[in-house]
Amino acid sequence: MKTINLSEIKEQFDNLLNNKTSREEAASWACELQDAQDSGLLEYDPLEKEVIIWNAIQFLQGVDLQDAPNEYLHNLDDLEKFRSQL
Repeated sequence: MKTINLSEIKEQFDNLLNNKTSREEAASWACELQDAQDSGLLEYDPLEKEVIIWNAIQFLQGVDLQDAPNEYLHNLDDLEKFRSQL
């Protein structure tokens, strides 16, 4: 069983915004959580934050998507805005 909490999600956003984690690494991390969810092996802590945490996981899965060469679908402003809502 894998447990995910809001602090880990915030840390992933912070690392991404501070260039400590690449977009590809963050998306891969989120995909691993998706796999755990699909297998029924993901727990949320606290449970009442499940929707917020899950929405953040889904957002992070797409942070490496490009809409043009050398341009990401989600720019840094998008990342900062999403992070501020956590």
